[in-house]
Amino acid sequence: MATFNAMLSVPSAIFAATKLGYRKMTDLNELMKQAKQMQEKFQAAQETAAKAVVEGVAGAGLVRVEMTGRYQVNSVTIDETLLSEEISVIEDLLAAAVNRWNTLVLDRCKPVEHFSTGSL
Repeated sequence: MATFNAMLSVPSAIFAATKLGYRKMTDLNELMKQAKQMQEKFQAAQETAAKAVVEGVAGAGLVRVEMTGRYQVNSVTIDETLLSEEISVIEDLLAAAVNRWNTLVLDRCKPVEHFSTGSL
């Protein structure tokens, strides 16, 4: 027990222990600041993606679907020349346009995903 008490009486040992504890606390504070900054940047990127308007096109432009990043449909345009086709053709082209829109939105969001998980 005397050895432990002797160590505590040495100013350099106390200073070293205090300095180590301070550094760990500073590292934790810095980590918390970085986490908050990442969260703010991620939220801003999500808001930007949600406001984006993307157009999915199929059938060489015969069908167009314009939607926001929040999946809100702004417009659907079907060329009049398709009206003489069978309904299944129009349905397929409409599905293809929506799928194209989805691919474009996912491609635009990849930087956001990379940002949100890249540091982990």
